[in-house]
Amino acid sequence: DTPVASASIGQAHRAQLHDGTEVAVKVQHVNIESISAVDLEIIRRITLIVSWFFSIKGMNYIYTQVKQMIEEELDFAREVVSMIKIKENLQSEPGIAVPEVHLEYSTGRVMTTTWHEGVKISNVDQLDAWGLSRRDIADRLLRAYCRMVFKDGFYHADPHPGNILIQPDGTIVLLDFGAVAALSPALREGIPELIESAVKNDTRAMIQACKKMGFLADGRDAERMAGKMIAALRNFLQNEVEFDGLN
Repeated sequence: DTPVASASIGQAHRAQLHDGTEVAVKVQHVNIESISAVDLEIIRRITLIVSWFFSIKGMNYIYTQVKQMIEEELDFAREVVSMIKIKENLQSEPGIAVPEVHLEYSTGRVMTTTWHEGVKISNVDQLDAWGLSRRDIADRLLRAYCRMVFKDGFYHADPHPGNILIQPDGTIVLLDFGAVAALSPALREGIPELIESAVKNDTRAMIQACKKMGFLADGRDAERMAGKMIAALRNFLQNEVEFDGLN
């Protein structure tokens, strides 16, 4: 009767199938579609007002992206497909798990998956009590995300602590696939090229990588903007990231 977790769109309950299988049942809140429609209309009006007062370009694009994301999260059938796809993609990654979907107990508004025990990845006291290596967990999680982003081009896009569960044996369980994203081949190739050229201090190559990804157009204004962006990225990489052992 009592949910084990609750979020903006739905809540999760622990349950048991007739055969005794422990499951998590994710159910949408009552009238969430109409509530979301009101919220989206408010956001649309705010973006119109902000654009009119401050002449900011691209505000309508931001609104359409938020609208698309919320509409996709409201479709549990879409989430089921995403979950199954990413589960298959990560099968070969050591110590990474995605819950099994029970399709016969899932609809557009209800999703049933196998229950997994564990704690949030942010509960470091429990991880230490279990004798788990934080570095090993971080390495495996980073490897899984690099695979999803750079190899598969389709990734879990909401990795906050509540969606990353750690089990006593160190297995990482990814939860909640309502927010996923896909990368084009140009982005998958361009991101590593941008990082590599920044490490090498190659400004021209950085600009080319940005153009490949569609972030920069031709022209002096774009190149001036690129210079500021590249300086900021280079400063971040040189001062905030340790490259020792980075493959």
